[in-house]
Amino acid sequence: MAHSSRPLLFISPQFQHMVRKTFDPADRFSNAQRYFFEAYYQRPAEFAGELTALCSADSQIVNQLVEAELCELHFDQFSQKYTLPCSVKLLDPLHAYHQFTYWHNHLFNPTLPPDINVLAFLPKWSDALADPPVAT
Repeated sequence: MAHSSRPLLFISPQFQHMVRKTFDPADRFSNAQRYFFEAYYQRPAEFAGELTALCSADSQIVNQLVEAELCELHFDQFSQKYTLPCSVKLLDPLHAYHQFTYWHNHLFNPTLPPDINVLAFLPKWSDALADPPVAT
């Protein structure tokens, strides 16, 4: 899940620095984990409702999703299931969410190629479903 655009301007360079600081995947993981637990996850009010996904540049599903402009995301956790209708768009490589998603994933995947696509999913929360229903 992405942050609002203002904090992204500061977070993406932090991720980039952590990636370039060391070639040791264990050090990267440790540094990223420390950052996420000590700072990143401590500001939940800054999280946006938009989700992103990193895909290979030659992925056929990317083209299908962008053409359809709509999809449903399905999540299962234990005995809970969620269905989340979303609009879909392909992000420009210079878009803040694209940069955030690329560098975030690069922290955990040192062989991530530079030529990737990032999709943004904007949920229609009013049409989201949970099975069994969740009290709000």
